[in-house]
Amino acid sequence: MDKENSWSELKDKEIVSILDGDTELIQSDNLTLNMPHLTAKDIVYGIGRSFKYYIPLYDDNKLARSRWKLFFDLLDNATKYNQTKKVLELIFDKRNFRKYIEDDLGKDVSSCRKLIPLIQKEAIDRINDILYTKDLKLTYQLDLVPLNTEIGYIKAQVNLEDKSEASQSEELQKGFYILPFKQENEDMMKAIQMELNKKKVNLDLVKAGDIFDCKYQNDIVAEIKDSINNAKVIITDISDINANVYFELGIAMASNKNLIMICNCDAFDENYKGKLPLDISTTRVIFYKRGFQTEMEAADKIAKEIGSILDSKPVKID
Repeated sequence: MDKENSWSELKDKEIVSILDGDTELIQSDNLTLNMPHLTAKDIVYGIGRSFKYYIPLYDDNKLARSRWKLFFDLLDNATKYNQTKKVLELIFDKRNFRKYIEDDLGKDVSSCRKLIPLIQKEAIDRINDILYTKDLKLTYQLDLVPLNTEIGYIKAQVNLEDKSEASQSEELQKGFYILPFKQENEDMMKAIQMELNKKKVNLDLVKAGDIFDCKYQNDIVAEIKDSINNAKVIITDISDINANVYFELGIAMASNKNLIMICNCDAFDENYKGKLPLDISTTRVIFYKRGFQTEMEAADKIAKEIGSILDSKPVKID
């Protein structure tokens, strides 16, 4: 079974019921825990439109379509455009769990560190109970691998550095994106990823908290360090004077990684008064302006530079 057809195996009502929050997963501290509930509008607008998928909310008779049918459409689109893992990463995003834990469960934010990994792990384990009959496994990194074949074992178990050169060339390389968690900064990240995909640059951008891995046991710093150490390229958006951004940037600079710094022009004037701190003032910064067209132009330059780094070939950046 090829990879595209493997992802289509997620089109299972029981799996969808787990992912959209309908299935009760576990009891903890007198709480019944599910994945965060996804409404029809969450599926169509929250997830579908973020990937530019067209998913009709109503049928030809103007009747609302069931959530599982909407979710099947979502998975069809994700499989078609080879984005199923990214869709899963969005569904498993920690920020969605925080809203669920605070608003639906009535717990404070301190409960997130305990409950989020618990729910995520149980959801993946439940999905694997279903996939077992299809000889597939969803890893905690949200990769779908064959269950009982040598290739599946290798992909699920070994580290990147232990893989052969041939298997490395087939696998998407990782880039780590450091940013303030604001919508405008995330929009820029998405614009860069779009340009990378458009130019067929073999790099998948991830940010802190994107990928759940139970081995870290809630140690966010360890997760960030490993993500930076395993990344081929680090992009840092320093638009805000943000403690978390500078903490992650410090780790990246100490790791001697390929580093690209970017900054919004207005933020540079407002937050830095036109002058960067001494420690980073000697590092080249790519500036960008808000707005779809100007962000895409900057993203084009950044994608070219990333391609140059990965190919070890110089490129002229205007």
